[in-house]
Amino acid sequence: DPTAHREPDQPVFGISHGQALEFCRRLAARTGRYYELPSEEQWEHACRAGGTTPYSWGVAWSASLAADAANPWGLRQMHGGLWEWCRGGGLRGGSWADPVERRQASSRAEPSEPWHPSTVGLRVCCLPFGTPIQKLEASRSQWRPPLSQAACELVLDQPLTESQFEALTGGLRRFQIRAATRLRLFLSLLADRMGGGFADPRHPLRLRNPVVDPDIEAAFLMEDCGFEELVGEAAFMWKDRGLWEPADQVATPEAFWAALGLPQGERWVAFHAAWNRAVSAFPDGG
Repeated sequence: DPTAHREPDQPVFGISHGQALEFCRRLAARTGRYYELPSEEQWEHACRAGGTTPYSWGVAWSASLAADAANPWGLRQMHGGLWEWCRGGGLRGGSWADPVERRQASSRAEPSEPWHPSTVGLRVCCLPFGTPIQKLEASRSQWRPPLSQAACELVLDQPLTESQFEALTGGLRRFQIRAATRLRLFLSLLADRMGGGFADPRHPLRLRNPVVDPDIEAAFLMEDCGFEELVGEAAFMWKDRGLWEPADQVATPEAFWAALGLPQGERWVAFHAAWNRAVSAFPDGG
């Protein structure tokens, strides 16, 4: 925090665009929610709060309203405090050092302008749970903690060949399993699946089998299958069974397990142990 004035009501300034994106990435990894910088359109929409006037309170500049009043949607200090970074690199809102006509809802600045670091900060945007990853734009590549073969081996509690690790990372990419919470849950379920939990017909990651005879199906489920097939099937199940929905809505492995309708028992103990390994392998903040 390079801010000279660190009172609780003072914003942090001197933030680069890269630092602003990194802050969003760490905040998302820590909370499991979708945080990113707003687009310029989102920023102006939030600032205007349904209005059309130059300032959220009207047509004339007011220092007291800019400092203390909330707009109709409850947002404060969007005019003339600091320029605020937006997703594409533009800056909105004007700063204390700018003339009042540059503090309007429509005011914008380019990063190439000679602005002083003490006039630039950030404001984050929290998107709803379930937002398609394709709509996250700049944050799509920001959230997933760095993957390493050693970290995945720690969670799965077994060594992986290079081809197996490639299959695993391919499955994660295919279904956009990026946020830290999703990654931990997916790998924990995969570890449970590899440990034999697939034999339970209620298990969400059991192999699909077109054979309807229960005895044949049970025998099929107990057969060994290749790791690549296992990962691919798990990734498809993650999507087809909608496992991303409880992963987005809960904050604890206990709640996730309960949301899937799976009973407590030895499998739960093994899953929770895998979750603890995943937290160690992929800590908050990446």
